Amino acid sequence: MQKSIQYKSVLFFVCIATSLFSENVVVVGMARGFENKAVHACFYDDLITEKELVAASATVNDTGYFRLTIQSPTIQKIYLRIDNLKGHLFVEPEKNYSVVFQKPDTSVYVNPYMDKNIDLVLLGLDSTDLNYRIMEFNELTDAFWMRNYQYFVIGRAKNKLDSFSVAMQKRFAHVSNPFFKTHLKSNLKSLEYGITQTLKNPAVTYFGKPSEISETNFEYMFLFNSVFKQYVQKLLMRNDASKLLLELNDKANYEGTIQEIKKMSGLTNDTIVELVLLKGLYELYYVEQVDRGSITALLNHIQKNSSIDNHKKIAQNVFYKLGRLNKNAEAPNFSLPDKTGKMHQLSDFKGKYVYLDFWASWCIPCLEEMKMIPTLKKKYGDKIEFVSISTDNTKEAMERFLQKNSKYDWVFLFDELKYVKDLYEIKAIPTYYLINPEGKMVQSPAEKPTGDIERTFMEITKVKQKKTTVGGK
Repeated sequence: MQKSIQYKSVLFFVCIATSLFSENVVVVGMARGFENKAVHACFYDDLITEKELVAASATVNDTGYFRLTIQSPTIQKIYLRIDNLKGHLFVEPEKNYSVVFQKPDTSVYVNPYMDKNIDLVLLGLDSTDLNYRIMEFNELTDAFWMRNYQYFVIGRAKNKLDSFSVAMQKRFAHVSNPFFKTHLKSNLKSLEYGITQTLKNPAVTYFGKPSEISETNFEYMFLFNSVFKQYVQKLLMRNDASKLLLELNDKANYEGTIQEIKKMSGLTNDTIVELVLLKGLYELYYVEQVDRGSITALLNHIQKNSSIDNHKKIAQNVFYKLGRLNKNAEAPNFSLPDKTGKMHQLSDFKGKYVYLDFWASWCIPCLEEMKMIPTLKKKYGDKIEFVSISTDNTKEAMERFLQKNSKYDWVFLFDELKYVKDLYEIKAIPTYYLINPEGKMVQSPAEKPTGDIERTFMEITKVKQKKTTVGGK
């Protein structure tokens, strides 16, 4: 288990942070090695879909310094993002924080476009700070794992974990922060759930009589998402699932579905059961046996009628996450510069198909695929716009590549802040999308140039023949 936050005391940063007064949260920091890059303070809008929202943004200056002001009316876990690197911390309203964003050794990353968690160094924390408490608990948990790893391997760690749980509750009994109390209890329950294979009904064990539901607490929702992973799907596979299948899939009946989940699960709390249903609908969207229209109808019902604002938001975010890059969905618009600095928007290409390519000059598979595009452009360039978006770290890298490859004469754009990469959820390159003349997705993702994409190009660009009859004109 890896610590997510480290502690260090440096007087200079402490003075900066404590001198700032604001009703908002202020984060000041150093990020040497990331000069002139964008740094974002992000959080998840909800902990089911994990839709990312940006709370504040700044640019790291020439000395590595940055300052972020964040509106945070409640305690929440946020992360600072630079490119695909993320460092987490917990923020409390009207508090200020000083951090160091350390540059990791990225040469060991298999896929440099996957998000990577790094350890933030937090400066000047006192022993009452939430981050300090959580770090202390993390260190004790790490030590416990190291001492007892062999017992976990052979499945005999239950008694030791029980003793550790009692010791932790006793050690932190004096801490009154409700967020930390929920964090501690949920973390200990997650450890227990991870090693206990004999629980007859973990859903009822952990959520049958919820004394406190904490949908914004990461550890609470980590336990929830672990226990209820594919839970509704598993209920639908049971021998006694015919009524649930009827209410959910055939009728899209909210009340009937809720009652059947209660009956089959043993859960009684309406809030928990609705949350279970939301998670289930999110996971069932791509299950062929379940009707997407029914899923949409149930999500619409929750979004309009739920008494819990967070559940309305989750339903809305499920629609956003599942539908925005689907076939026939509106392709996300963007504005990016070409090598001359001229700005181009996706909407500029309306009226033509767009074959969108995410690549980088260091990516060998990207360059191999790109060799096919001149031939495809020659055949189909009058009806299809070829647009290649560079995800290189510098614009100069793209420019050097284009100087060496003058025959590559289609549109090349540079995604400096990587925001378009995030818009299109690029996790690996090369990745392609095909967009129709109205700006809607045709293939998401699309076939690569060396794959079957030319067959699609032939179909969408062929001239429709005018039908004639014998003797007709």
